[in-house]
Amino acid sequence: MFWLCINDDLKPFRPMPKFLCVKGILFFSFWQSIAISILVSAGAIKQLGPYADKEHISLALTDTLICLEMPIFAFAHMYAFSHRDYVDPHVSFAGRMPMFYAIRDAFGIKDVVEDTKATLFGKGMDYREFEPSEGHIHQGLGRERRIRAGLRYSKGGKGKYWLPQP
Repeated sequence: MFWLCINDDLKPFRPMPKFLCVKGILFFSFWQSIAISILVSAGAIKQLGPYADKEHISLALTDTLICLEMPIFAFAHMYAFSHRDYVDPHVSFAGRMPMFYAIRDAFGIKDVVEDTKATLFGKGMDYREFEPSEGHIHQGLGRERRIRAGLRYSKGGKGKYWLPQP
């Protein structure tokens, strides 16, 4: 009933291939593992290579089949979630950079080096960067440490702010 009502509205978004890709992955990863477990428990599959343990056989066979199926689903996803849905054919891509600069930008590692230095030396890593969602009042030792570090609550605990660092 639902599909009949909205079929025409969703047609430009091609929902069927998207639905089949997602449901196919869920089906093959879940129901296939159950079917293999039943076959192993029933004794239809007794040994898989050097493994005779039922748990190892079931897991190994399930994982192997998933590895063999996922490239097929990857190609199906390339069709179902195509980049062409988001490209406007009437827009010119005049702002593109020359090939040399694009390759240099793609293979540049300056951002990785800077992030590594910041991580190793702890630059910018303190309580201020790792705050939970707004309106949460800390409890116990965590609250005491944050208050000593400069956290202040306002509006009855609904808001919070940090004192400026010296």
